[in-house]
Amino acid sequence: MTTPNRIETESEALELYGACPEEERDQWLEDHADELYEIYMHQMPYGTAKARTGDPSEWIMERMEADVDK
Repeated sequence: MTTPNRIETESEALELYGACPEEERDQWLEDHADELYEIYMHQMPYGTAKARTGDPSEWIMERMEADVDK
């Protein structure tokens, strides 16, 4: 069962993130951090996913910025 307003896919996340005004993107990322982690954790390096060698939130932000700017 899905939860209403829950982000389920990478494409959905990118669409919503791209539609968000730039000045509100940091807050949007923070508000959806758990959902985004679930979506992206299998794509990030293991050490980053476990927060040993990098910050998962920073990795997600950089990845989303790069993908939205394509």
